[in-house]
Amino acid sequence: RVRPDAVLLPTVSNVPRTDTASIIDYFDHFLKKFPRGKILTRTVYRDCGIALDMGTYEFSLMDPKGEPSTVRARYSFAYSYRNGAWKIQHHHSSAMPEPVEATSTHAAESGHDAHESPAVSAAKSDATAGKSDAPAGKSDAPAGNSRSSSPRAARIQLDSAPRTPDALLSADQRKKIGRETVGLKVCGSSDSGPRSVEVSDPAPHAEANGAAVAWAREARWKVIGGADASAPVCAQVVVRFTDVGA
Repeated sequence: RVRPDAVLLPTVSNVPRTDTASIIDYFDHFLKKFPRGKILTRTVYRDCGIALDMGTYEFSLMDPKGEPSTVRARYSFAYSYRNGAWKIQHHHSSAMPEPVEATSTHAAESGHDAHESPAVSAAKSDATAGKSDAPAGKSDAPAGNSRSSSPRAARIQLDSAPRTPDALLSADQRKKIGRETVGLKVCGSSDSGPRSVEVSDPAPHAEANGAAVAWAREARWKVIGGADASAPVCAQVVVRFTDVGA
């Protein structure tokens, strides 16, 4: 149950959802990906008329082709008690931060790639889905041998792009789209092999989705680490549009 004044903060879109219909629409769209979730850590705080539930979780999604992917994320719920019932007042979730090589996030206003934590992008790198949860700095191996004990897994990342995503839109299209993001899945099996690009989290406007795919296809992507993979390595990429036109 959602209160009429509830707010769903954005995960991929830059626009908060502030009405019941748009919040329900978000979750209806999400359920089409057949999500399955598991709470990893949880903290609950209760006070007079308010309760907070926060923690981390892991969930799997399935794309239209039936290919699964796993995402680790953090969440928060704020509940308020009114008229004899607890209802959601505020909710937010975002992907857990990953090392910079796990995700490529391109800021449309710059002419080069900008690596960020996936907290701003819901970025979900297939290439890093199984990384160890051991605390940083803790290792049973001698410090000098940790790098050579096992090869680094292959990963794909942005090397260069001749144009920004905004440059692929007309002034009218930029004004229509505004500040928007598109999630892409970019895959490749070798540094010189072909790349596949597909929209994993579309924007409301087809022009934005098409420009994001075109930008990714003309950009150069590098596969780094390990030998040529028999199966493609993939990365989730968030393409940002920030030029709202003249």
